[in-house]
Amino acid sequence: MTDKEPRISFLSQAEARTVRQAFVAWRGWGEWLAEVPWDHVVTLTFKYPNGSDAALKCFRTWMRRVEQRADGRIQWYCALEYGGGGRVHLHVVMKGTAVIGAYGLKAAWSKFG
Repeated sequence: MTDKEPRISFLSQAEARTVRQAFVAWRGWGEWLAEVPWDHVVTLTFKYPNGSDAALKCFRTWMRRVEQRADGRIQWYCALEYGGGGRVHLHVVMKGTAVIGAYGLKAAWSKFG
């Protein structure tokens, strides 16, 4: 076998069970996300490279600002992703933000991104 030939490997029963459980969980999250009438879908980027802990700290600060502007609790789901060069960014869906509008969300993020 050369390095260019594909290698085939099989999962153990335990590994297959773990992968199957992950797919079921992902499907459940997808179904839940699809049922909620979200007000905004947002991608949050950073001016400077950031690690995941710092990014999530900025996100929590931003959410406090958004909730203050909305005068109430916001429903949200956030996914952290690494982009080109390992730079962190966040994808967020939000409900309860219609009263703020996109400009208000952007203004609350301006310090970070």
